[in-house]
Amino acid sequence: MGRGNPNTDFGRYLTPMPLISAPQAFTSGWVNLGNEINCTGYNRVGAFLKVLANNSNGMRFRVMALHTSGSADLFPLPIRVTTSTEVIVSPEYVELANNADQNIALSWDVSNLIPYVVIQIEAGTVGVTAGTVADAHYSIGY
Repeated sequence: MGRGNPNTDFGRYLTPMPLISAPQAFTSGWVNLGNEINCTGYNRVGAFLKVLANNSNGMRFRVMALHTSGSADLFPLPIRVTTSTEVIVSPEYVELANNADQNIALSWDVSNLIPYVVIQIEAGTVGVTAGTVADAHYSIGY
């Protein structure tokens, strides 16, 4: 797979590529959404997601870092909160506030330091008919 179209005016980016080939259901635990993404040499990874809520609530997304391709060791990307006396670090995830069908674009900073990532999904409450990611594409950029 190629790296997309280099654009000398706006930096490097990868033309959005499919992340899944069929809809994927939300579960009550974190599961991978598609395969790992090679981010080597890039600063950001983004996802374009078509979410169908059905009867699920609290649909969440996160990115996990891998130090090598295919590694079983997953590392959560952190969110940092700085107070006057400390820096608090917690695993970052995005939860959709609107439990309705929607299209959403998300992005994460990989700082040209994280070679591989995988996007994961879960739902706080899986309904009788589970919510799904009906379509997902990703892009990486510098």
